[in-house]
Amino acid sequence: EKGGVATTESNIGNVYRDMRNYTNAIKHFNTSQAILKEVGGNDGRIATLKSGLGAVYYDMNNLLKSIEYYELALVYYKSNNEIDNIATVENNIGSIYNELERYPEAIENYKNALAMFSALRDSTSISMCLANIGNVYNVMGDYKQGVAYSLDGLKIAKRVNDKSLIAACYVFLAEGYQNSGDYKRAFDFQTALLNLKDTIYDSQTNQNIAEMQTRFDTDKKEKENQILKQQNDLQNLSINRQKIINFSFTFG
Repeated sequence: EKGGVATTESNIGNVYRDMRNYTNAIKHFNTSQAILKEVGGNDGRIATLKSGLGAVYYDMNNLLKSIEYYELALVYYKSNNEIDNIATVENNIGSIYNELERYPEAIENYKNALAMFSALRDSTSISMCLANIGNVYNVMGDYKQGVAYSLDGLKIAKRVNDKSLIAACYVFLAEGYQNSGDYKRAFDFQTALLNLKDTIYDSQTNQNIAEMQTRFDTDKKEKENQILKQQNDLQNLSINRQKIINFSFTFG
C-alpha cells in the first residue's frame, strides 16, 4: 500500500534528521510527499512533511528556505483551522525572523502564535511567547514594551512553575531595566536569577541558567565599556547599541 510506503519514507526522513544527515532527510521527506500527492487526499500529511522540511532547513541554517516551507504548511493549517499547528509554526517563523534580525516580522509572528496559544489556554506556551516578544522589544530598544511583556510572561511562568521560563524572563527583565537605566531593578532580577539557580537540581536547566548568566554578564561588561568609551572620548557621542544574543524558544 502506497500510503504505508509514504509513512515509512517519512519515518526514515525523521531518523536521518535526528542523525543530522540532512541531505537524506530531505530526500526521504520529498519521496514521501511525491507518493502522497500521487495517491491524493493527503493534504494534511503533506503539510506535516512541509513543516518537517522547514525544521530540517532550520537545522541546516538555511533560514529563508525554512520560512518558505513553514509558510507552505501554514496555508493548510489555517485553511483547516488547526490552531495548535498554526501556533507552533507561527512561533517557529517568529524565532527565525528574530535570528535574521527582522524584528517587526518576528513580533508579528510571535503575536500570532500568542493569540493561538491563548485560544488553546496553553499557559506554558503563552508565557514563552510573551518572553520572546519581550526579548525582541529589548533588542529593538523599546525597553518599556520589553519589560511589560517579560513581566506578563514571568507571572504565568511562576504560576506554572516552569523554571527555565522564569529564568529567561529574569534575564530579559534584567536587560530591559539595565538598558533603560533602572539599575536597582536590574540588580534585583539578576539576584533572583542567581537564587533560582541555587534551588534547581536539574542539570540541563542549570546549564541553561548558566548560559543566561554569562549572557547577562557579557552585556553588562559591554555596557561598562561603552560608558568608559564615553568618558575617554567626549567628542564621540554616538555609541553603538550592544548586540543582544538571541534567546528564543522554538518547537521542532
